[in-house]
Amino acid sequence: MNSNVPKNGPMAGMIVPAITGAIVLPLALLSPTFRSFFASPLTPAFQGVFFASVVLMVLHKVESYWFGEYDQCPVYASSATSSFADNPRKAVFMTFVPTFLGMLIFAFLAFLGPPWHLITLTVWLGQGAHELHHLAKSAARGRLYPGIVTSVLFVVVMSFGLFPLWHDAVLGARGLLFYGYYAALPLVFLAHYLEDRKWISVAPESIWNPEGSSEKPTEAGARA
Repeated sequence: MNSNVPKNGPMAGMIVPAITGAIVLPLALLSPTFRSFFASPLTPAFQGVFFASVVLMVLHKVESYWFGEYDQCPVYASSATSSFADNPRKAVFMTFVPTFLGMLIFAFLAFLGPPWHLITLTVWLGQGAHELHHLAKSAARGRLYPGIVTSVLFVVVMSFGLFPLWHDAVLGARGLLFYGYYAALPLVFLAHYLEDRKWISVAPESIWNPEGSSEKPTEAGARA
């Protein structure tokens, strides 16, 4: 692993779903009025679209692994600078345990039923916007970024399948907030694009463009 890889930016670090959760979950815990917006049950259509999004995410992770996103993503590539990088056992622990605990918390909230089922899906919608990063990185790097095919399908299902159902269940009549969501998506794309352009301008080309790198293998190996 190249220890000179620059640190990833906040967009690559999943800031969109993180901010979504940081806003929605405290409000849901503290405000009965806020929770009342999420009281509607999940319709069969809603359940079906949600299941489709889960299947696509599974396929997305398979595609991302198959094409080696872990070698090209700023988060993974800069992991050598983390405090636990020198201890692979600690790295596995710090990766598995927070993910497992987070899954338990979200599963518990979902099992509680209304309003928590729709509240947790709100955070999932943040993930739908975040996955635009595959398309943005492809544009920034001038090559297909690993996971691009299923990420586009996932964003389409989330944006034009799950979000309209969520909006109608939570907010009802479509207005400014409904169309504001779609207006925000290009801004999310642009933020990912600009952040990745900045990152690849200082990161070794052998990492972000391994197939077309102008660096000689010996040069890349010397810096590893």
